[in-house]
Amino acid sequence: MITDWECLVQPLRDELQEHGALLNLFEEQQAAILGRQPDLVLHIAEAINKQVAIIRDCHKRRKASVCLLAREAQCPESTPLSALIPYFPGAAWPLLRALVSEVNRLVKQTKRRARQNQMLLARTIEVSQEILQRLNPGSLIKTYSPEGRVEVGATAAKGRVVARS
Repeated sequence: MITDWECLVQPLRDELQEHGALLNLFEEQQAAILGRQPDLVLHIAEAINKQVAIIRDCHKRRKASVCLLAREAQCPESTPLSALIPYFPGAAWPLLRALVSEVNRLVKQTKRRARQNQMLLARTIEVSQEILQRLNPGSLIKTYSPEGRVEVGATAAKGRVVARS
């Protein structure tokens, strides 16, 4: 039986808090996208990258705690936390299950919001390109990158490429 279960609670709470902060950033980013605030979208994207790094650190700390506790329970270090819960005192089970469940829920919700924002941004770019094409036919040139992605470039009046995305 693992008696020192409290050393796992704080890393789980930290991870939960940081995932909540990331979800808030994605919500702010979506509002900025819908509010047509490109500078704010870029600023929030930087904050999202920083928050993802913080979450990686929290995740590493939690995994290290789980590895130590797995050793204490004489289980392989790769044992997932959910499989270790029966090794803790019964009074700790509800709290640990709730924290793990909430972290997993927030991870799923954050991934969903990230995909939504990615689709919104892609659609915004498509619409902007369509508008530019209608205003100045022939001003956009679509090519394929070596990786197979479509690249769009804008041309000046004399056919010279002036911008690429």
